[in-house]
Amino acid sequence: MKEEIEKLMNSQATLKEILKVHLREPFDRTEIEVLAKNHFVTLKKYNCQVLWDQKIIDELNKKKTTEYLKKCASEGYLIVQMPQLETRLLYLKVFGGKGFLGRKKIHYTVHQQFFDEKKWSPGGNFKFWAQTVTSINNIFRHEGLLQGSAL
Repeated sequence: MKEEIEKLMNSQATLKEILKVHLREPFDRTEIEVLAKNHFVTLKKYNCQVLWDQKIIDELNKKKTTEYLKKCASEGYLIVQMPQLETRLLYLKVFGGKGFLGRKKIHYTVHQQFFDEKKWSPGGNFKFWAQTVTSINNIFRHEGLLQGSAL
């Protein structure tokens, strides 16, 4: 157990470090809509609160614009927060090389940060965006805030 905790501590990184080491691709509108539908609409019905990162919320409230959200999405990362769990999630859309027929291969990585921490911990890699987005449901299930399917 001690070795696992040590490995986890060594794998933590700042947002700047994470963005520096990944070749990211921009999120498209459909991906953002899928994220918003699952996180902000579906989970809300089950009293599981997921919000955009505080910087995005502040901009929406003060300036009534989504420029920061657009900037993040165009740079291949999105941040959401789960106040009930005092946790943030960082989603990255990562270029995974070229496939056999020359098409881009994409995968998604997730990092987690507790509100009182400065660094992010790796949380998983996924091949499909829908799988990435719905994986948050398991976090709420684990914490006892969601039961059964959240469709």
